[in-house]
Amino acid sequence: MAASLNMRRFKKPAILLSLFTVFGIVSFAAVHILSSRPVTAIRNSFQVDGRPRVYRLVVPPTSAGERLPVIFHFHGHGNTPESEADRTKLDHLAASHRVVLVYPAAIEGNWRTRAIDSAAPDENADVRFFDALLDHLVERFGIDRSRVYVTGMSMGAEFAHELAMARSKEIAAVAACSACPSEQIRSDRPFPIMMIVGEQETTLLEVAGQDMMEYRRQGHVCEVLVNHDRGHEWLPDRNMQIWRFLKQHQLNE
Repeated sequence: MAASLNMRRFKKPAILLSLFTVFGIVSFAAVHILSSRPVTAIRNSFQVDGRPRVYRLVVPPTSAGERLPVIFHFHGHGNTPESEADRTKLDHLAASHRVVLVYPAAIEGNWRTRAIDSAAPDENADVRFFDALLDHLVERFGIDRSRVYVTGMSMGAEFAHELAMARSKEIAAVAACSACPSEQIRSDRPFPIMMIVGEQETTLLEVAGQDMMEYRRQGHVCEVLVNHDRGHEWLPDRNMQIWRFLKQHQLNE
């Protein structure tokens, strides 16, 4: 069971804890999901700042001129786009809810979060990867720029927080599972964010509560979803709840 709590009602973390109870195709494959029509999963590689960057892309069938939303999902430390797709089951959203899924791959399994790389966002290799990949998807597939969403797990969630801060004018909403930002919360635009935390992640649960209050203080729409009796993990049966949160937000709203 999951619960969303309005944390502005509570003052102390202890109380919070108790109540929280150039592009080249490398490979491709048809993926049959919860739809009568299959989607195609493509593994691509292209150069960003002279370095090859890899991503996995899932695109549902589209009509001429149709502009679809996109979800960028950032994997956890040491994982790959393929292992993350298998774990999260997010591909199911592609055909059943007509959304493009893209799973960028980190260099050597690590995202350049602020805890690792203190460079300004415009100089961060992974932020630049996001910029280049988004531009390509808009050009190649006609992605709707007003519906660009970001999700992440663990280290990927930490990066999702920080990417949204750096690119708040490009990202409509965020869902971050099992991680909080490693830096002070600040952005040019208050973006909507959902934080997902396992009840057994007691330290993170407390930090998420504090971050939620700070996000809301700065004008962000912010929710915390608690996975009861669970730990550091992504639960696929939460995907629809996450998608419902994301899709209600657009940049032009």
